[in-house]
Amino acid sequence: MALFTRKVTHNFAALGMIGFILWFPFALNAEEAEDDTLPLMEGEGLTVTGSAETTQQMKVVTKEEIERRNASDLATLLQETLNLGVTRYGGYGNRVGINLRGFDSARIAFLIDGVPVNSPMGNDFDVSQLDLNAVERIEVTPGGSDTKYNVSGALGGVVNIITIKKQKTGLRLGGSVSNTSAMPGKYEKDGSTRSSRWEDLLDAQNYSFFTGFGAEKYSWSAGIFANRAANHFLYTNYEGKISRKENNEVWDTGVSGSYIRNLPDDYSKLIISGDVYYGDKNFPTSGLHTSLFGTQTDFSTRQNIMLDMPRAGRDDLAAEASLSHTWQSLEYEPPAGNSSLHNQHLITAINRWTWYPLARLTLRSGWDYRFNYLDSTDIGDRSRHDGGLYLTAEYKAHKTFLIIPSVKAAFSGPSEQPVTPVPKLGFLWTPLELLTIKNNYYRSFKYPDFEDLYWAGDGQTQGNPDLKPEDGWGGGLGRLPAL
Repeated sequence: MALFTRKVTHNFAALGMIGFILWFPFALNAEEAEDDTLPLMEGEGLTVTGSAETTQQMKVVTKEEIERRNASDLATLLQETLNLGVTRYGGYGNRVGINLRGFDSARIAFLIDGVPVNSPMGNDFDVSQLDLNAVERIEVTPGGSDTKYNVSGALGGVVNIITIKKQKTGLRLGGSVSNTSAMPGKYEKDGSTRSSRWEDLLDAQNYSFFTGFGAEKYSWSAGIFANRAANHFLYTNYEGKISRKENNEVWDTGVSGSYIRNLPDDYSKLIISGDVYYGDKNFPTSGLHTSLFGTQTDFSTRQNIMLDMPRAGRDDLAAEASLSHTWQSLEYEPPAGNSSLHNQHLITAINRWTWYPLARLTLRSGWDYRFNYLDSTDIGDRSRHDGGLYLTAEYKAHKTFLIIPSVKAAFSGPSEQPVTPVPKLGFLWTPLELLTIKNNYYRSFKYPDFEDLYWAGDGQTQGNPDLKPEDGWGGGLGRLPAL
């Protein structure tokens, strides 16, 4: 008998409210902004926005908020601005997990500039490899309710990280240097009490520099960052004694850049972007024997070329197309045993169209395709094709009422279930100027990753090649404060 996993989610507030949800979940918001986003919450040093003309509860962290927060990484930023759950497995450079509506990072779809970047090996994404100075804004759609970026793994939701924006006219320069540490104290080692290590006040440093230039027809931006983290913090060990973390040092660096060029029609743009990351990390074993540690080397590079056509030959037609390649390499040398090497390649092609045939009707369609290839000492040579076709209609039956039905035929192969239909239905009603009522129903899914299917690394656990996709149905209920 083939084993399988199937997960059904219902994101309803309470069973007693199902009848109300079947009519309209609601959200309060303010007047529309120029970019179709509205303030969700404002306070001292905090501005997060939400989308107006959508049935989804999208939240946006702006560039201004990113700069004000000066967070050490993406996980910290999302925790501080959107209250997302974050689980850390050590200091800087160690694994960080993000939780969205109770789902971990492997069940959240991460995108960079609209392109999926989850690893085919474990379906996760290392958020520490991003330079926040290169991020223009972050769009978070909880609950797998997104229609435009309807990809595998969006059970908990979608996190779209936008890194590309045309620079203002002129030259822009910036940089920062920061130090992070915990207060040193006495600790125990080898049966004796050790004095405070005051050099730990210089425990972790971040260096970053960015620049950009804008002209009438083109603009470019570039950035570089580097981190050194000793991770020598104090903690309570299994014996209840205060210990000092050792052999968990991390050095990493990365560069990123983008170039935007207006095409002769003055509407379309050619956008080229990419980044490179390198990390050298030590990971001590768990328990008391932290003198035993493994080493890990991370390398990744991403290249993306995009054509943005707000006017594709006629006034009522818009299009965008992109082609990207990502190479991720991870090599781990354990304290004892054989080393492991994992090379992953992802090639992604996306084409989206928007047609405005009537004043009240908008049709959106498109396709996406991704080729996943993995060469792993623990999993072997594996490859997979996935993607899909979608069609979405946005019909404004009245100036206060919008209905959005959508369906996508998602495919993955080789697989016993090559095609998965993914329907969605959303409503938006604005009976009053300061009141918007939203309702959204959706299906979300996740194809098994290569670890789920083929893992055989330690000889004791192994994957199941007969696993079927995880499947979820949900509905959204949200409330945004009126201003």
